[in-house]
Amino acid sequence: MQLTRKQIMQYLREKHYATANELSRTLNVTPANIRHHLGELKAQDIIEYFGKIPSKGRGRPTGLYRLSNNFIDNNLVQLSATLLNSLLANRSSERTHQMHQIAKKMLGELAINPNLFQRLNEAIKWLNDRHYKSRWEASPTGPRVILGFCPYVPIIESNPEICSLDCELISQLIQLPVIQIEKLEHSPNGSRQCIFISET
Repeated sequence: MQLTRKQIMQYLREKHYATANELSRTLNVTPANIRHHLGELKAQDIIEYFGKIPSKGRGRPTGLYRLSNNFIDNNLVQLSATLLNSLLANRSSERTHQMHQIAKKMLGELAINPNLFQRLNEAIKWLNDRHYKSRWEASPTGPRVILGFCPYVPIIESNPEICSLDCELISQLIQLPVIQIEKLEHSPNGSRQCIFISET
């Protein structure tokens, strides 16, 4: 995660809320850059827009930002990262097996639908129930599953192996081998997304 975004998050932890202009002055970053970073953090559900304060002059009210409920201070991020580092401190082949087993436990007893179209729809529902903002689309090479949000943003940078967990989850949900072809890339609407494609 970029330094400016970390600084924004830290400021919001300490002050609880702030305006874009306040962040711009405090962090010595241009208003345009602050708005860009706020947009990125908002797209990832790290911060949220929660109200306005009246302008002192004739201008429009000023928007307020705060950390979303998912990112209010607790020790879960540090604990999760530490547990993952311990769990994955093994050879590559063992890590692959571990991710397979973790995905299997997360999914529980799956009722496998014989129809691929139905499996894809059920996979999207399962993922969206867990905040992935996912959808699927057809492509010449097979179905593509697009994740519009990464629920592991706070630890993904230091634990990139989590992407292989998403691969395992999607693969087991749709009962097809899956590879990741994009990781947190900009989508046409400006947010970031991950794309997985089935190897049919």
